[in-house]
Amino acid sequence: MDSVATKNNSSFSPVLCIKKLKGFNIILKACKHNFREIPQELLAEGRIDPTRTRHNQILIGRSNATEAKLQYDQVVESTNLSQKIRKDAVLGIEILFCLPGNHTLNEEVFFARCIEWCKEYFGVFILSAIVHKDESNPHCHAILIPLINGRLQGSKLCGGPSKIRGMQEDFYKKVGIHFGLTKPRPSIRYKSEYLALVATQIVNLMTCNELVIRDDGVRKELIQVISNDPMDLAQMVGILRPSL
Repeated sequence: MDSVATKNNSSFSPVLCIKKLKGFNIILKACKHNFREIPQELLAEGRIDPTRTRHNQILIGRSNATEAKLQYDQVVESTNLSQKIRKDAVLGIEILFCLPGNHTLNEEVFFARCIEWCKEYFGVFILSAIVHKDESNPHCHAILIPLINGRLQGSKLCGGPSKIRGMQEDFYKKVGIHFGLTKPRPSIRYKSEYLALVATQIVNLMTCNELVIRDDGVRKELIQVISNDPMDLAQMVGILRPSL
């Protein structure tokens, strides 16, 4: 794989998340979200900007949720499952690849390589892969059908914390590093009280010492953190008008 590293992205970590799809009609629901077919999600006060939805891209799969669900059913039925599907079975796996809003990468190339990695790493049928460009952070949803040896084995495919860490490590080595992205930090769970204390100390320091906020590294990190959900704060500081 050729290196396509970009210096401006050296402080970004690739975000890779995995989700089990379980429950009645969950595949259709997930597809409707990814195809932007849920009217309530397109309201003005939501995270999605409907004026940018036309820029979303389908990398793999059908053109709408109904056709995607029909294809899902066809793939599962053609497998002649060796066991009846349980009510609590993991019917699908959804992988999310995400970039920060202020990156300078070629999104088309990056997400295409994400899907290539997905095919190689999981080795199962990819029902759909859709890039969303109508939210603050560009990201790609990939829905996988976890069929292994004639059975739906989503839990086995996901694995536990150690397997997920290994998955993220493999993704970084085979994709992230070639785009100049930094290695993701180890996943550590902190208590909410501790996180609130650290956040308060950071705000207090910035209030007392304006040189801190002028540091390029601090500014980039702050932008990356805030970009996850900036709308309420933007309204509080007067950048956006409150929703009516």
